[in-house]
Amino acid sequence: MSCVPTEQREHKRYPLTDDTVISCAINFGQVIDISEGGLAIKYINLDLQEDCWQATLHCREKKLLIKELPLKLTHVSEIQFSPFSPVYTQTVGVKFNGPSDVQKDQIRQLIATLE
Repeated sequence: MSCVPTEQREHKRYPLTDDTVISCAINFGQVIDISEGGLAIKYINLDLQEDCWQATLHCREKKLLIKELPLKLTHVSEIQFSPFSPVYTQTVGVKFNGPSDVQKDQIRQLIATLE
C-alpha cells in the first residue's frame, strides 16, 4: 500500500495555448491552465499589491475576451532565472472571485472547447 498522497482538486484543469493572456493595470501574464474554479498564470517580475483584483482574459485562438473578471490570489511560487539577474518568473494560482453569470458561461464555453 502506497502512502504517497494524491492531489485532490475540485475542478479539472485544462492547459491553454500560448496566446492566452491575462492583463490588469500594469501586469500582463500568460495563462497556463484554466478550470471552472480558477487559473494558473505565469508572470515575469510580478509585484502584487492586492489579494483580489479584476483582470481581462484574452484567448486569440478561441476569439474570447472576458473583461473585469474578479480574481482572488491562492498561491505564488517564484523561480529565479539566475542569481546574477533580477528577472524571475512567478506562477500565480487564482480562483474566480464571484464572476457574473455571463462570465461563468464564457468560462464554461472556453473549457468545452478544450475537452
